[in-house]
Amino acid sequence: MAYRNRKATKGLTKNAYDTMRNLYNSVKPIRGSDNLRPIANRRYQDERIVQHVLADGSEIYSALFRNHEAVTYYPDGVIAVRGGGGCNEKVDFLNSHSPFNFVYQYQQMWCVFNSQYIPVIGEGLLMTPNGEGDTFGYTAPQGVIHQRVIDRAKIKLHRERYKPFLNWARAFLDMADGWLCMDTRKELHEHYKNHPDWITGTNNFKYLGGAARTFLNFGDMSNTELYPYLLFSLFEGFYGHERRLSPTAVPPPDYVPGKFHMWDLSLDKYDTRVRYSDVQKIVEKIILKHQDVYTIRYRPPGTKPVSDIVAFEKA
Repeated sequence: MAYRNRKATKGLTKNAYDTMRNLYNSVKPIRGSDNLRPIANRRYQDERIVQHVLADGSEIYSALFRNHEAVTYYPDGVIAVRGGGGCNEKVDFLNSHSPFNFVYQYQQMWCVFNSQYIPVIGEGLLMTPNGEGDTFGYTAPQGVIHQRVIDRAKIKLHRERYKPFLNWARAFLDMADGWLCMDTRKELHEHYKNHPDWITGTNNFKYLGGAARTFLNFGDMSNTELYPYLLFSLFEGFYGHERRLSPTAVPPPDYVPGKFHMWDLSLDKYDTRVRYSDVQKIVEKIILKHQDVYTIRYRPPGTKPVSDIVAFEKA
């Protein structure tokens, strides 16, 4: 997908260094700039070609994407592809200004080389010439992918720990037809407001900060008296799948029917209806985010991208 109408650098499939050197010398700097040379379309001045002189006097040429050296060409034929800031647009840039093919999947940039998907991560990849005809005469770096995966034995222990609470929550919500009543919520809040481990609430499924940490502090979950407190706290500020005005909700003294009042926007006056599956989702997210349930799998580059890449260790 081309986000910009980029002009691809031609001739990179062989003698890439010479191609980039000739391109640099042929591009006229932007008038009034400090030698700013757009690599293709002169309107895109954040995409340019630069020259650096090394200590030994040799020259290297880099294609910059948003002031980041995305790919660098060395006199000995080595091509360095750098990660950082990976996105679909950077992939499109690299496909235009390097001899290799790139894709963006699982929030990670990949170089597709000889049917292998190699992650471009950290310091990036060094493509070295081998004098052969395959893949433009280059050899991809050899190494292993470090992938973070869930350890089934570890996560099973934590799921077992929360089973008593989940079983209780299922029974409670079945009896209450899923409704969490305002009066009960206020009573629990009043009872536990000075509790040192008071849960602040999740607000929604994405935010699991203080609520999750406090939830984990109860260890083996053997104190069943805390179960109502935990359940209501997990849904603090949750709009619910249904809402109904509590029969005991009393408007403030200055409330005038038919006239806007902040009480109209308050959630405290409603009973909210939740599902048991919501409880399961929250507990699972708490486990995944705050517990040690992961391990590292080491695997060679494969024929398709994988998720949760931590590093690519070169052999």
